[in-house]
Amino acid sequence: MVEVVDDGEDGSNNGTKFFESFKYKNTQKDKSGEWINKDNSKLGMLTQVVKPNYFEDDSIPDLTAKDLEGFEFICQIKPKRNPDTGKVLGSIIDWESMRPVPSKLVTLATQVGGEDDTDESEFDDLPF
Repeated sequence: MVEVVDDGEDGSNNGTKFFESFKYKNTQKDKSGEWINKDNSKLGMLTQVVKPNYFEDDSIPDLTAKDLEGFEFICQIKPKRNPDTGKVLGSIIDWESMRPVPSKLVTLATQVGGEDDTDESEFDDLPF
């Protein structure tokens, strides 16, 4: 189950929950092959968000359900539609928009009031 923590807008969708599926892909069209976590897929993108460089580094362990407990990521959510009728059935994650939540928030500090010791003559020859 997925829960919207912050909708990035007015908060009216915060707390909304929906079911989402992440599927292994079969190496054969007739599904007689091996089931794998494929790089260019919704499960693959989730894996990359949870375990960066997973597909490049064989030493990184497989994704497990435990890895996802309480895990947060940023993504867009779009309507899930019936492919035949176009009717909206619910919501799905736009898997191509998934990315990790930044680990550090960048804070810009500005000096408010007080004297500034900058010698502005250093900037006199700038071309604008």
